[in-house]
Amino acid sequence: MQNALDEVARMCNTELEAYTQCVDANPRTWQVECASGKSALTACAAKHSGLVNHIKERCRGEIEQYERCLKANAARPDTCLPQLHRMWDCTEGGRPANAHQCGPDCEHARQQQSSGTTNAP
Repeated sequence: MQNALDEVARMCNTELEAYTQCVDANPRTWQVECASGKSALTACAAKHSGLVNHIKERCRGEIEQYERCLKANAARPDTCLPQLHRMWDCTEGGRPANAHQCGPDCEHARQQQSSGTTNAP
């Protein structure tokens, strides 16, 4: 999961920062107050991270259980630690060797680097 988080942080830093700040600023109501930020971050991760998409597919049940627990226990998210641990264990459970580690933008950047052409800012 750490690899997926690192990839999202690289590819979706703006969305991740906005969502994190919203959650920090709204500890009791973050589920409602930060819903649009969560959606933006999720959309960015889906667009740019093949690894995140792979994990979401492989660990769908664990992710859904964790999200249901958070919704039911918004005021006490620590109640959901067992579900979080199961989700984390699933994401760390080994990835098939042929799974993508990055989305199309990242793969394009790798191809440019290997050919010696980059569009670095």
